[in-house]
Amino acid sequence: MKPELTRILIGNVYKPHGVKGELKVFPETDDPNRFLGLKTVFIGKEAAHAKLFQVQTARLQKTAKHTFVLLTLEGIQSPEDAELIKGNAVYADEMALPPLEENEFFLDDLLGMNVQTEEKEVIGKVVEWMESPAHDIMVVQRKQKQDALIPIIPEFLVNIDAENQLVTIRPIEGLLD
Repeated sequence: MKPELTRILIGNVYKPHGVKGELKVFPETDDPNRFLGLKTVFIGKEAAHAKLFQVQTARLQKTAKHTFVLLTLEGIQSPEDAELIKGNAVYADEMALPPLEENEFFLDDLLGMNVQTEEKEVIGKVVEWMESPAHDIMVVQRKQKQDALIPIIPEFLVNIDAENQLVTIRPIEGLLD
C-alpha cells in the first residue's frame, strides 16, 4: 500500500513574471531555499485538489522587503497561463522537502494540538494560524471564552510535543484575557 502524501503549504503564486510563464511566488516558509531542490510542486486553492506540476527551474529574487521565488513549471509557458493560477497556493510533498532542523516544525503541524501553560492550565486547541507583519500567530479555540491569539515566538512557546499533540506556552499578563 502506497503511503499517503502529506502536502505542505510552501508559498502562494503572487503574479506572472516575465514573458515565458515564470511565476513569482511569495514563500510561506522561513527558508525560501527549500524551493530550490524541488522536482515537483502542487498548485491549487487547497492541498487535496491541487494539480501536480514538474519544476523546470527555481531561483530566488531578493528585493528590499522580501525574497520571492521564481518558478518555471512544465505546462505554464506564457504570462496568460501564469495568470490563470495567480492567487493559488503552492504545496510540496513533505518527503521532498529538506529535513527540518531540531526545534523546527511546520505551522500546519500545530493544527489540532492542545495548548496548556507551564503550570498545566489547559487553554484550548489550535484551530488556525495566521500571518502578521511581525510573526505568525496561533489561534487557540477556548471553551466559553474568545479565541486566544498567541504569537509563535520562542518567548511564548516553551515546548511543542508532537507525539502527545501538546503545545506548552508561557503567557504574559493580558495575553489570555
